[in-house]
Amino acid sequence: MSSNEYSPAIIALTTDFGASFYVGQLKGVLATLAPQARVIDLTHEIEPQSIRHGAIVLQDSIPWFPKGSIHIAVVDPGVGTDRRLVVADFDGRLVIGPDNGLLSALAADSPPRRIVQLNKPEYWATRPSATFHGRDIMAPVAAYLANGGEVEALGDPLQTLHPSPIPQVAYRYESDLEIIEGVVCMADRYGNVLTNVRIQDLPALTQPRAIHEWKLVIEGLENPHPGRIDRREISIVNTYGDANSGEWVALIGSSGRLEISIPNGNARDCLAGGLRRFHMVRKGTIDPSSSFSR
Repeated sequence: MSSNEYSPAIIALTTDFGASFYVGQLKGVLATLAPQARVIDLTHEIEPQSIRHGAIVLQDSIPWFPKGSIHIAVVDPGVGTDRRLVVADFDGRLVIGPDNGLLSALAADSPPRRIVQLNKPEYWATRPSATFHGRDIMAPVAAYLANGGEVEALGDPLQTLHPSPIPQVAYRYESDLEIIEGVVCMADRYGNVLTNVRIQDLPALTQPRAIHEWKLVIEGLENPHPGRIDRREISIVNTYGDANSGEWVALIGSSGRLEISIPNGNARDCLAGGLRRFHMVRKGTIDPSSSFSR
């Protein structure tokens, strides 16, 4: 008999509910239907209705959980419409959520072993609300799985997920420059700005000295003069301590993702908002007239 045979199931929650009572209601369902399960709050601080933010958090976080864990992901601006609800198996980790792109960044790293549409109402609450599928459909489904239920019983198999909301990294050459184009996607609580560029996109950056061969160029910084937009070249460093306080830098963060940061400052507050594009240029002269797709 294995030592894990009687280990309780782990159910992790990722939502945009914030500090609302919706979190408690969801947990109440789990406590009723799967009282033995360990419930972990990954985060409830996803920006409201930001599928892109939620997708990045899931992509960067779920691989840290053990195989066999169950995840409820609720960032669902289309709740109550004909968008699908699914459960997808990512290398033994079961993720339940809306098929709106929220789960698709995970699929880019680990193609799901199976995807099932949640279309069997007998596994839901008796009268599910049209506006709270997290509580009335996803939580009962998670409890069913935590109690040993089979994924395949929950609905019909699917082959693909909705496309990811995270833009792909682009590569191009201009004169003698190698250029990588990316976008700002979200910010953490410290004001560091996370991008869609990851270490997998920059294999050369696994060598500590190689990062100094690149500069990051970003436009759209706040400028005190109305109508003007600043353009800034940013050095790429190994860690926050390599920069002076208040200095703009970029680095590969703990999740293996390129971050833009101001040590002892707040990079998020200095961006003009939106999907801000940037490019990285291999060491050399940067042509001020060069442009990139907006």
